[in-house]
Amino acid sequence: MPDARIRRLAVAGCLGFALAAPVVAQTGADDPCEAGKHRFVENDYVGAEPLLKRCLQASESLDALLPLTMITVIQGRAAEGVDYGYRALALDPDNVNVRYWYGRALLIAGNQDEALVQWEQGLSLDTQHVGILEGIARLYLQRGDQAKAYNLLHQLRLQGMDEAWLHRALSTLARRKGLWDQAAIHWRDVMKREGESEENLVVMGELEILAGRPAEAVEIFRHAVAVLPSGATFGGLGEAWFALEQVDSAAVALRRAVELDPQNSRNRFNLANVLEILDESEEAGRQFQAYVAQVPDNPIGRFNYGVHLEHRGLLEPALAQIEEAVRLDPQYVQARVVLAQIYERLGRTDDALRVVDSLASLDPGASAELEQWRQRLGGEQAEADAALSAGKVRLLHIVTDDPAAFPLVVEGLASGVEFGTLATRYSSGPTAVRGGDIGWVDPDEMVPVLRDAINALEPGETSPPIETGGLMHVFKRIR
Repeated sequence: MPDARIRRLAVAGCLGFALAAPVVAQTGADDPCEAGKHRFVENDYVGAEPLLKRCLQASESLDALLPLTMITVIQGRAAEGVDYGYRALALDPDNVNVRYWYGRALLIAGNQDEALVQWEQGLSLDTQHVGILEGIARLYLQRGDQAKAYNLLHQLRLQGMDEAWLHRALSTLARRKGLWDQAAIHWRDVMKREGESEENLVVMGELEILAGRPAEAVEIFRHAVAVLPSGATFGGLGEAWFALEQVDSAAVALRRAVELDPQNSRNRFNLANVLEILDESEEAGRQFQAYVAQVPDNPIGRFNYGVHLEHRGLLEPALAQIEEAVRLDPQYVQARVVLAQIYERLGRTDDALRVVDSLASLDPGASAELEQWRQRLGGEQAEADAALSAGKVRLLHIVTDDPAAFPLVVEGLASGVEFGTLATRYSSGPTAVRGGDIGWVDPDEMVPVLRDAINALEPGETSPPIETGGLMHVFKRIR
């Protein structure tokens, strides 16, 4: 707290002697009380303290006890400050400055509750006491009582306090309430007091984005990267460009941000998502992978990486990421929806049903849609049970007579591309539009070379290439 300001207030208001006293009067030269008060006013605490203690030897005196309380509090001597403050309060319980400094002593002694009691009683004596308003406001901030803290800080501002910490606290409280315009106003006051540091410019730009003024944010961050080029300022510029729907410009700024500060996971995550939007899949994948390595416990990062992998047809790796996202955040509804969808695509109907059932309690408003999904999955499960009982298997199939296409199929399978994606791209069969899903078949009804290859497969396995009748075939058994 601003001790010098409050100390002047207390001395002038309570001790009742002139701040500008030139010298100790001759008549008081041998008086330890007068001499101690004079040295205290001159900020000579070392000289004042023994004199004021001598003064107390004659009798309890507020003129000695209050300065001693202040000296010991300023020097962090909590126990002595509490003792002097308690004795001062006994002499003058209606003295607001005694309440204030006794509260300060209690606070540094670790007794927040009693300090708050003293300050609230002091505030009843003087509703405009700057020190008490500030002290209570800071305590409310620590305790998370945002509404009371904001009101007290606002009172301080109305009384003319114009300090950076005050504007910073007001901005923080406004942000917690989602009052972005108000938060931005207070942060501008912070910048007037503190100047254009990297932190101040970044926060100012972020508040402009949140307040729905992306164009203003772009200008702030363009200025920031001109005067303070860093990962933080370029990252902010990328976010501002993205908010302005200038995705190409966002990618340029975010690439630079990651170059300047590779350890900034936020910038890397934003870059990965922007690249995904731009369909720069390979680089997006590298950035997502690097982000997950940096922040392995972030469910949103896992989820976005999983969706990226799913879009590329890498269902098994995608499944691993989405499962981890759900493990990290069991309440993550969107991740559970995608998890059920992937299970269904992989033919794991029972797993899909289990996840859909879990969604019912997490998203009661979607009960009708979930029931339709459950019924469809139940039908698929019943069909699967009947087919399995009849000795059938469920297959995905790629068939082509294009010599140039088949090496691409083999390469894709080797690199982990999902079978259905390759079927859609390269299969010439009628089931290509369904990802090569030919449903339930009886292997005994197929030509021997295909029958033998299918019978050799376990669920989840893919056959080697099979050539017959001028066509190349690959099968994947999913059930």
